[in-house]
Amino acid sequence: MIGVLIVLIIFAVPLSAIWTEHLRQVRQMDLETRGRMNDEVLAEIAALRQELQSLRDTTTQYDLSFDTALQNLERRMQTLEQRTVRPLQETESPQYQRNV
Repeated sequence: MIGVLIVLIIFAVPLSAIWTEHLRQVRQMDLETRGRMNDEVLAEIAALRQELQSLRDTTTQYDLSFDTALQNLERRMQTLEQRTVRPLQETESPQYQRNV
């Protein structure tokens, strides 16, 4: 009985060393994979931020362009209104007839 225990102890020490080394390697590979995934996620986030900034710039440019076009239209309308109102003011007020 003691002989069997001695043999088990002799084989148990190297087996436990092999097992713990295996667990350490698995843990290390898991951490490396997570590290790579974190780097990939950070790179994707940076790319998304850059795209978002590009979209903001584009929308700002369109907004400014639209605002400029709107101001131009307002100026043209004012000019047309001034042209239309001046002749009416220079002549007598128009007579409207009521149709019954």
